[in-house]
Amino acid sequence: MIAALTWTCGIVDCSSLQEGQVCFEPNTVSAHASFAYNLYYQQNDRLTGTCDFNGMAMTTWTGPSHRSCYFPDHLSALTRSHGFRFCADGAVLIMLLMAIPLFH
Repeated sequence: MIAALTWTCGIVDCSSLQEGQVCFEPNTVSAHASFAYNLYYQQNDRLTGTCDFNGMAMTTWTGPSHRSCYFPDHLSALTRSHGFRFCADGAVLIMLLMAIPLFH
C-alpha cells in the first residue's frame, strides 16, 4: 500500500496530507491512501480502472471525508448530474460501512 500511495502522490497534490495540514489526521497509511486514491480517481474523470490500485481500493457512493478533510467529489462540473462516486482504500470503506445503521 505504501508503494501505491507514494506513486499516487507523485502524480496528484498530496500536500493536504503533510503534518499540520487538514488531512494529516488520522495519520494512518489507509486514511492517507484513501485521500490520494480519491484525488487521482477524480482527476482522471472517474474512469474505469483508476480506482483499483492493485485491488486495494474500490469505489463508493459514501464520501470518506472527515472533520476538516474534504474529499473532492468530482473535479468536472460536466458530470455532476450523474451522482458522486469516491475512491477509497478498502480498510476505510469497511469502517464507513460499520458506521451506517442497517435498520432505521
